[in-house]
Amino acid sequence: MVFPISLNLSTRWGEAVSKLAKLLIDELKGNLVSIVALSVEEPLVYDSNVLVVLRERRVEDVFKVLRLKREVEREYGDEVVISPFITVEGDELIEKFLMHAGIAKAKGSTSWMDVVNKFTGRLLVELGGNLLRVKALSVEEPLVYDSNVLVVLRERRVEDVFKVLRLKREVEREYGDEVVISPFITVEGDELIEKFQGVDVELK
Repeated sequence: MVFPISLNLSTRWGEAVSKLAKLLIDELKGNLVSIVALSVEEPLVYDSNVLVVLRERRVEDVFKVLRLKREVEREYGDEVVISPFITVEGDELIEKFLMHAGIAKAKGSTSWMDVVNKFTGRLLVELGGNLLRVKALSVEEPLVYDSNVLVVLRERRVEDVFKVLRLKREVEREYGDEVVISPFITVEGDELIEKFQGVDVELK
């Protein structure tokens, strides 16, 4: 099982992950199944930014991963932080990590995106010009800042924040509370917007 990954090697983060990958391949040999890194350094998925999949969970190999990640961090003067999520093949969390990293598509994600589209439509009607952008994860799990939907407002108006929360409950009830919308509400200019690795929802 090999997963494709695209890293910008002109960035410090890309260089650091590439260096870690080479070290892991040399040290873990046949027990290393795959390595997947987020495109940004922030530990956005399960408080991690790098997924390391082992064939077998050997304590000595887990310690090797942790030792090597510290070696790389020190090479960069501790100006990068590598937060590995170490697991074994077959773990269901692997697919969720890959979906968030944009490498795999969610199974049955249509229903979740139907929910997101309905929620977005309601937001557009109620918030009008104060709604600037909506981004959603491809899965319902609140993996980023304990959220699964990013709502960007032009201005932070208390009444609009309450509208977002009211509308999310309305949509959840329409689906019999079988889905949970966890919005992260912010305003334009917030640096966290670009770190939220979801997909933009069309405002229509």
